[in-house]
Amino acid sequence: MNKRILYLSFFLTVICVNVQAQDIHFSLFNMSPLSLNPANTGAFEGSFRVGGIYRDQFRSVTSNQFSTPMFYIDAPIASIGKKKKDWIGIGAMLFQDKAGLAAFQTGSFQLSAALHHSFDDNYKNVLTFGIQGGPVNRQVDLSNADLHFADEATNGAFGGATSADRMLDGNSNYTDFAVGLKFKSVVNEKMDYHLGVSLGHLLQPDVSLSTNAFDQDMRIQAHAGLTRMLNEKFSLSPSIYYTTLGPADQFQLQALGGYEFNEDFQLNFGTGYRFGDALELILGADIKDIKVAASYDLTVSELSNAKTGGAFEIALGYIFKIYKEVEVKPIILCPHL
Repeated sequence: MNKRILYLSFFLTVICVNVQAQDIHFSLFNMSPLSLNPANTGAFEGSFRVGGIYRDQFRSVTSNQFSTPMFYIDAPIASIGKKKKDWIGIGAMLFQDKAGLAAFQTGSFQLSAALHHSFDDNYKNVLTFGIQGGPVNRQVDLSNADLHFADEATNGAFGGATSADRMLDGNSNYTDFAVGLKFKSVVNEKMDYHLGVSLGHLLQPDVSLSTNAFDQDMRIQAHAGLTRMLNEKFSLSPSIYYTTLGPADQFQLQALGGYEFNEDFQLNFGTGYRFGDALELILGADIKDIKVAASYDLTVSELSNAKTGGAFEIALGYIFKIYKEVEVKPIILCPHL
């Protein structure tokens, strides 16, 4: 068995056994607003927003075995309060995460709602509380002959007795909940920023694939970003992201530059770093109300020794703006003669 396959086999086994640390994550986290923070629900100017993101890893070693497609839709639906400065947003998110030879899959349909409160009439300072929840299904196929367990090895080769791990039920269903807070401020015409935090797996559900209980740890996600216009054409947008789940954590720094060719087209480009894991290369564009982006992760962790290759993501978001046309009633002048 060559070293590359050995590294990967060990990595796949760890993923299948330690499901506690398995959760969806994206390098383009800002392009996945509802999985980042339920407080992002309906946090935009427009009628409704649709989008999606797709992540694929280790394709150079194994085709389509580490993939995560995710789709979302959300909308601001109603203004509330005496001065109509507050509004409610609703949304939905669907994802299917697949990992490894055992086809360990986590799929979910989540509904979300958010209450946005503006501290001023111009919506320059907005505080939001969001909540999200829905069913989750986890399943794993442990019958795959290419998947090996340590207790099946004899004399350094696989072919011993069948592992008891293959007898697991391989299916789990539960309901998951998350909450989040976000504050966004427009400082002036040239700068705005946002801060947010969310708490996932709020009720710590039992996610076990066997008869033994296995409660999921709560997941914390914190994020912040700033956009600054450097001149009439160039902008700079640094952002940070941190998440922790049980013993695992992740910290990302990103910096994107933007060049505005005209009012309908802006090119975005930059880089990021996920500490101890990967260097991120990012390219995207804003085309009217459409946002597109792609990223590639260059692995810098110990997995780079296995020559597994990196990961790539593609993302798309579109804000629909549907407004009623103003009906102008004709005025008939009838001057007296």
